[in-house]
Amino acid sequence: MTPLPVKRAEIRIDKIGEAFNQDVEIVTKEIEILRTEIVHLPKNSIVIRDAKNELDKFSDDFWNNLDEEKTAFLHNKIESLFKTVVGVDFKAMCFEKDVLLASLYRLKADNNAYDKQTQKLMEQIAELPLSISIVAKHQAIIEEALKLKFWQNATDEKLDGIAEELAQLMQCREIYGEEQTRYNLENIIKEKEFVSSGAENESVRISEYKKMMEVKITELLVQNVILQKIKDGKNITQEKAKQLSELLANESPHITIDLLRRVYHTPKVPFLKLICLILGIEKIESFPDTVSVSIDQFIVEHTTLTITQLEFLNLLRDFIIKQGDREKKDLISVPFTVLHPDDIRGVFTPNEIEEILILTKELVA
Repeated sequence: MTPLPVKRAEIRIDKIGEAFNQDVEIVTKEIEILRTEIVHLPKNSIVIRDAKNELDKFSDDFWNNLDEEKTAFLHNKIESLFKTVVGVDFKAMCFEKDVLLASLYRLKADNNAYDKQTQKLMEQIAELPLSISIVAKHQAIIEEALKLKFWQNATDEKLDGIAEELAQLMQCREIYGEEQTRYNLENIIKEKEFVSSGAENESVRISEYKKMMEVKITELLVQNVILQKIKDGKNITQEKAKQLSELLANESPHITIDLLRRVYHTPKVPFLKLICLILGIEKIESFPDTVSVSIDQFIVEHTTLTITQLEFLNLLRDFIIKQGDREKKDLISVPFTVLHPDDIRGVFTPNEIEEILILTKELVA
């Protein structure tokens, strides 16, 4: 199997050859990129040292007068040297290679191959989780790249731009492992903004459901003794709480603990506390607010945090809010390895890590 860096170099050389009689600007741009990549090949590698004679042939004249013979030389003698490339983000490079291949198909006017390649790219982009802050910063271009129209009208410059902006995010595609579904923006928006309730299990906006549910609770308060006792601050038995739960679940709209937790963003708050919240006799901070306040307080208390440490904490905040949980092993996996190859251990001191573990344990308890 051809090593990824070699394959990318092969495609770039092919693209230079294809652009010879089509677009001088593309030729110039791709040659400059290739020259830079050749210069940065690991000089300590035995393979590179052994190829000194071939590498010494490069001069401005070589590149300014590139022809088919020199292109063949690049393929036969230089392309394979890229197998020495190590210590790079291979997920990013893979995406860059796929975009580069799409641009080559575009130049060749091979519409069938181009369509298949862009479909592959859209599938990769669709898996990027916007719940992660470093991904969310690129939401506009992600949404644009999920439209067929973007690829149909894409120029070489636009393809370069998509590679430059999104390649660095490709590690984030694995954040939720096998449970991560393809990122369909319409479905995600619906999932975040709508709930299913009622006899027909119809979907309604969360804001609308919340109003209907609060109106229903107010109506029931007039005649329901259990709700009246709760409103008056009296204790009720578990049996009465169960009766109330069953009653509300059969109302229209359905009122269940799962729906209430989702509406009020409180994934672990008990049923009766949520009822107290609706009746206005208790205040409950939402889970996202609780997490954000705790992380913000940690930042305030640690005044010498670096930019990378701040980005890590923002990522941690988004991760906990999205997952509702955190295990110690999560902090040494994607997405935290995106910020530093040594995960949390490369960003914070042992004492700071212990503080963060204690903090997050309290949040998800």
